[in-house]
Amino acid sequence: GIICQVKSYIAAHLLEGCTREEIARSVYLNPAYLSRLFKRETGISLTDYVIQLRIALSKRMLANDGVTVSAVAERVNCYNFSYFSRMFKKYVGVTPTEYRHRRRMPASGMKGPRVV
Repeated sequence: GIICQVKSYIAAHLLEGCTREEIARSVYLNPAYLSRLFKRETGISLTDYVIQLRIALSKRMLANDGVTVSAVAERVNCYNFSYFSRMFKKYVGVTPTEYRHRRRMPASGMKGPRVV
């Protein structure tokens, strides 16, 4: 259906910074209507869905110590670093830097919970 097409489009264009308008155009719908339909069908807003995918990708990228946190933000098309950091903390509970630090900590002697 339409929602599967939308999810496929987003996955294919996630790193290009696809907008709601571009997503809607890909399935020949009005952006506002698509947003309502997506929320009704999935229980999550289109914007939150895209952000969650970007955060999941960011988490995988942060596991690579050779990539700076700033580069991760840029790679997921979030050129405003403070916005990226705020969104990451909102969805993950820690900042991207804290996330990377906690991922490196050995299981013993951790001061906080290890995040995955």
